[in-house]
Amino acid sequence: NILRHMRYKPRLNPRIYSLESTTNINQKVTTLSIHPSSHCYFLAGYSTGHMALYHIRSSTPLVQWTATHSPVSILHWHPSWPSVFIGLWGHKEIHIWDLLHSDAGPIHVLKFNENVVSLLPMTSVHLTAAMVVSTESGMTSIYEIKSEKFSRSNHNELMENYFLSVI
Repeated sequence: NILRHMRYKPRLNPRIYSLESTTNINQKVTTLSIHPSSHCYFLAGYSTGHMALYHIRSSTPLVQWTATHSPVSILHWHPSWPSVFIGLWGHKEIHIWDLLHSDAGPIHVLKFNENVVSLLPMTSVHLTAAMVVSTESGMTSIYEIKSEKFSRSNHNELMENYFLSVI
């Protein structure tokens, strides 16, 4: 469960966010990521490989996924493309999602032979989506994420429409 609390306000609704699951009620939240432009939305990653998109006014997820059965250790929304987020599952698989392209699954999956210890989305010098990946051996690499979907000029508007469609 995710608990919501404010220091000076006595009651907030909802106070608890819970993943809808009948398989494992002992799922632990391993990572959270707040949407960069629509701050009332956030992603939560779980120890069971589940991931969920929440709105702050709803205690249950708008959408939830199971990408793998490995724990989600990192989730980040991309700072320049509001429909794109990246996540790390089991320290060796990076999943790249674009909700405007498909919310059924990731658009790319990268598998590594060694543990990934750091993952950070960024915009490259070519103004394309990119990410910095560091591995356990100390190797740091920058990957550009190629997709025709990222070139939309009305990306923020389209993402707001997506959020409205899942509420």
